Parts: sequence; C-alpha cells; structure tokens
Amino acid sequence: MRIAALARDAGTLRGREAARDLRAESHDAGITAAEAVLELALAFHHAVLGEEDKAGAVIDRLRELARTGDYAYYADIAP
Repeated sequence: MRIAALARDAGTLRGREAARDLRAESHDAGITAAEAVLELALAFHHAVLGEEDKAGAVIDRLRELARTGDYAYYADIAP
C-alpha cells in the first residue's frame, strides 16, 4: 500500500523520502517482488520530474533484480 502511495505521489519531495525508507525495508526483508514494484514506481517518479538519468539508474536496478528471470518485463514497461 505504501508503494502505491509513492506511485500516486510521483514527483513530490515527500515521495523521495518514502522511497528511501521503502527501499531499505524491502531490501532488508529480501522481498524481491516488493523491491521490483518499488523500483517501477520510482521510475515513474523520476519520469514525472524529467530526471532521465535517475530513471535510467532505476531501470538498471530493475534489470539487476530481474536477472533470475522474474519481473524482467518491469524494465520494459518503465518510462
């Protein structure tokens, strides 16, 4: 639900702070699905702000998460 709120608030400073917390939590928990969805939401966040370099970094993280074959299409649908 917090990831959905981040996607809804794409482009806001509050979203960036929430993203940092969510990234740490999902990584620490080892939940790849949550990490992938978060990175996809962050790709939209950076796209809204016109931050192509940051969106590219997020897409690279998505590709790394998808190296096992799961969630590979997320990198394809990211802006």
